[in-house]
Amino acid sequence: MSSRADYLAVLGLGPEASQDEATAAYKDLVRVWHPDRFQSDERLRGRAEEETKKINDAISRLKQLPAEPRGTKRSHRARNRAEPQPQRATPHPAPDSFSFSGASSPRGFSHLRMGLAPLVVLPKRSSSAMKVSVALGALWLVFEALRSQAATPLQSGAAITAAFAATNVLLLNGALLIFPAEVLRVDEGGLFLFRLGRLVWSDVQRMWASRSGGGTYLAITFSRNYLQRQNPAVRLFYWVRRQVTQRHTALPLAGSNSDAVQVVDAINLRHHSGCVVDLSHLACPAPKLFWMNLTSLLCPMMVVIRCLTQETVEAVDYLPYAAIFLLCRIYCISRLVRHSRGAKL
Repeated sequence: MSSRADYLAVLGLGPEASQDEATAAYKDLVRVWHPDRFQSDERLRGRAEEETKKINDAISRLKQLPAEPRGTKRSHRARNRAEPQPQRATPHPAPDSFSFSGASSPRGFSHLRMGLAPLVVLPKRSSSAMKVSVALGALWLVFEALRSQAATPLQSGAAITAAFAATNVLLLNGALLIFPAEVLRVDEGGLFLFRLGRLVWSDVQRMWASRSGGGTYLAITFSRNYLQRQNPAVRLFYWVRRQVTQRHTALPLAGSNSDAVQVVDAINLRHHSGCVVDLSHLACPAPKLFWMNLTSLLCPMMVVIRCLTQETVEAVDYLPYAAIFLLCRIYCISRLVRHSRGAKL
C-alpha cells in the first residue's frame, strides 16, 4: 500500500505538503493533462488519459487517509508564517498563445519530471505531392504565356516571376517528397524549425497560433539575444517585418500532421511539467543561409526590371539569372533537409 508521501509525489509535492496544497496541485495538473486539449494527437491524448487517472487516484486516496497530526499542521503553519510566501503562480495561459518571458514551472511542479517525448511535426506526403503537381502546372502555363508573341513587357515580367515562384515550390516540396524532413520539433532544449534551424528557449520571446483562411500558422517573435546574433541586414529585415505584422516570422503548418494550436499546447505542457533545459550557453549561431536566400530573391527581381525597361527580352537574357537562382535554392534546400534529418542539438 502506498504512503501519503507517494500520493503527494504523484501530484509533484513533497511529503510535508498539506491537503490544501494537494488539492491546488491536483487542479493545476487536471488543467495541464486534460485529454480534450489533445484531440488532434492520439499519442498525447492517450498519455493525458493515463496521467489523469494517476492524479485522480492520488487525490482520492489522499482524501481517504486520516488527517495529519495536529502538531504537524501547527508546525507547518508556523513555518509558513515565518518564511516569506512565494508569489502566486500566474494562471494557465490561453491554449493559442505562450510567452517565454519569465516562463517557468508553477509552484509545486519542481519535482514533476515527466520526461515528455519530443513533438515532431512532419509534412504529409500527399500535400507535398499536390504542391509539386500545382507547381508543374503553373510552369507549363508560364511557358505557354512566354511563347505568345503578343505578351506585353508587364505580362512577361509577371509570367517570369510566377515561373521563379513555381520553381521554388517545386524544388522544396520535391525534396520533402523524396527526403522526408521535420518541419518543426519541440523538445527539452527548445525548437528546431525547418527554415531557421535550432532555436533554444532563450531565443524565443513569444509564440502564438494565428488563423488565416482555413488553416493556422505559428507566429514567432524573437528575443533580443537572438536578434543581436544576426547580421545588420537580418536585423533590419526583422525590424521592418515586426512593424508591419507584429511578428518576426511565421511558420505555416498546412499539410502537416499537426497544427499551430497543438504546438503551443505542447510547449505549454513542457514548461508546466518542468521538462525544459536551459541551453542558452549552447545557443547556435545564426543561420548562414541569409545571403543565399537574398541572392535567390534578387534574381527574379532583376529579370522583372529588365522586362519592364526593354521592349523584348530573349531567353538568353534571363537564363543566367535562372541558373543562379536554381543553384542558390538547391543549396539552401539541401542544407535545410540535411539539418532537419540529422543535425539536431
